[in-house]
Amino acid sequence: MARMKADFSWLNGTDWVLKDYAANPLPAKLKNTLTLKFKKQSDTSYQISGRSFVNWYGGAFNLDEEKGLVVNKEHLVTTEMAGPPESMKAEETYYQHLQKASYFKIEGNELWLYIGSNTNAAEEVMYFTKK
Repeated sequence: MARMKADFSWLNGTDWVLKDYAANPLPAKLKNTLTLKFKKQSDTSYQISGRSFVNWYGGAFNLDEEKGLVVNKEHLVTTEMAGPPESMKAEETYYQHLQKASYFKIEGNELWLYIGSNTNAAEEVMYFTKK
C-alpha cells in the first residue's frame, strides 16, 4: 500500500502571534507583539513573513513528513532597524529559534514550534495563537 502524503495546505494564509516561550518567558511588554504568516509556495514549501519585535522578516520553511519543519537558513532575511536593547535581544533570540525549529503541532487555535531535535526533548517551545 502506498504511503499517504500529509496535507499541510491548511497552513496557507494563516497568521499567528507569538504568545511566549516555554523555558525562557518573554518580558511582558513583548508578549503578543511578534507575528508569523505562512504563504504556500509548493506542496512542501512555504514563505514565512512577519513583524518581529523591531524589524520585519521573511524566509522559507520546508515541511517534511519525517523531519518536520526545515527552515531554509540562508533565506531568512530581515530589515535592519535599531530598537531598544531588550527588544533587539529578544528579536535575535527569536531568529535563532526560528532557524532551529524542527517540528510543530497545532491544537485548536495554537501553534507550537519546537526548537531542537524532534527525537530528544525540545530546547524550547514557541507558543503562537492564531490571529
